[in-house]
Amino acid sequence: MGVDWSAKDENLACAVNLEGCLMYCNIQYKTLKIVSLGKLTATCVACCPHDSSLVAIGTKSGLVYIVQKDTILYRMRGHNEDIVSLSWCPSDMNILNGGNRRDLLLASGAKDR
Repeated sequence: MGVDWSAKDENLACAVNLEGCLMYCNIQYKTLKIVSLGKLTATCVACCPHDSSLVAIGTKSGLVYIVQKDTILYRMRGHNEDIVSLSWCPSDMNILNGGNRRDLLLASGAKDR
């Protein structure tokens, strides 16, 4: 359903399929790691540009999953319809609050908005 290249690690590409399997492909070592995330219907994937171990996955149910390696860190309700796109903020500093705190911001788009 989705493929993304890691901006943080040029040797890493991630893909997700409809059955909720997240695949990590390491180009340098020619390895593939498959992680089953359970019963979710994925629609898109986005690698974090600041931390190569973080991946966001959008689903048909409107949930966004944040995954680190093989662990689901967060399940966030963002929409009531299918997530159609995900995008990490290119800055690792929170530009919204004007502080110097390191936050990783993620935007999602869905059929409902």
